[in-house]
Amino acid sequence: MPGLRNDGFQYAFISLGNKIGMAIGTSVLAGVLGSFGYVANQQQNPAVLAVIKHSFTTVPGVLWIITAAVLYFYRLNKKAYNRIVEEIQERKRTE
Repeated sequence: MPGLRNDGFQYAFISLGNKIGMAIGTSVLAGVLGSFGYVANQQQNPAVLAVIKHSFTTVPGVLWIITAAVLYFYRLNKKAYNRIVEEIQERKRTE
């Protein structure tokens, strides 16, 4: 719809996605730690320590590499941006 602003909805939707992602990630990590024998306030076994180490190093590293690959192929440079803006302005003029 022309003139309809949905900035608040977009920010709320992004925030909701972040919260859902954090909840799922935390639940998965808790489940994996539990399956490897995590016991609170105790000395942890080597498998649990390895899971903790990899959950803070390897997993985020792999996800950053995937993100970098996706962003590499997402080509939004000044020329493409200007073309998109021109197309939007043209659509507004024809309405």
